[in-house]
Amino acid sequence: MTGQLMTLPEASRRYGLDPRGERLRRLLIAAERRTGHRIGVRLAGERRSQWRVTDALLRRYVPELFGSAEQFGELQRLVRHHLRDVDRRAESVAADVARAECAVVRHELGEAIVEVAEGVGKLAARVAELEQR
Repeated sequence: MTGQLMTLPEASRRYGLDPRGERLRRLLIAAERRTGHRIGVRLAGERRSQWRVTDALLRRYVPELFGSAEQFGELQRLVRHHLRDVDRRAESVAADVARAECAVVRHELGEAIVEVAEGVGKLAARVAELEQR
């Protein structure tokens, strides 16, 4: 997409600026004044001229745009990495809690099984005693 003409809203969204392209338009006008070169291509529109720009023109005349876009991309990568770590830790903690709860339930079930077995043993002894009479 380097040589392809983009509208200001398209280019603005691509580099994480406002969706309407107003900030990019202001940056382009300032860069044109600063350099004395026409950066944006203006096409006739119904109400006013419509700007078109390319990546190459933006990189050459508005380098500060790419610094913030690259910083934003780096921030996205860092946040994504951090969130993956948080998810892993949350899964680990959830698994630990589930294991602990299961251990408690297993212990309680084991005690209940022992009590039932003792009850069955007493009941069997009582039945045997009654049968002898």
